[in-house]
Amino acid sequence: QAASGNYSKQAASGDSSTFEITGQNGVIACSGANGKAKGVIGTWISLAEYDNSSPPKCIGFASGCIGQDNLDPDVFYVAKGGKLVKA
Repeated sequence: QAASGNYSKQAASGDSSTFEITGQNGVIACSGANGKAKGVIGTWISLAEYDNSSPPKCIGFASGCIGQDNLDPDVFYVAKGGKLVKA
């Protein structure tokens, strides 16, 4: 999924969702396993983290803001170890 307008909001619950926001002040939330997201400075990202069991079990969420929290613009991030890390 991609959005380019200012104040865009995206959400998904499906596994392996990919998000990209190019407009200002966007918000991304993904509760599915293996989600990844990227955005411009000011984009808030929240991604679910799952364990490796079968079926996978959600073990938490990682959230942060691009341009803060050591998150760079235009880089895909995933949830790992309770943090957003480069994909």
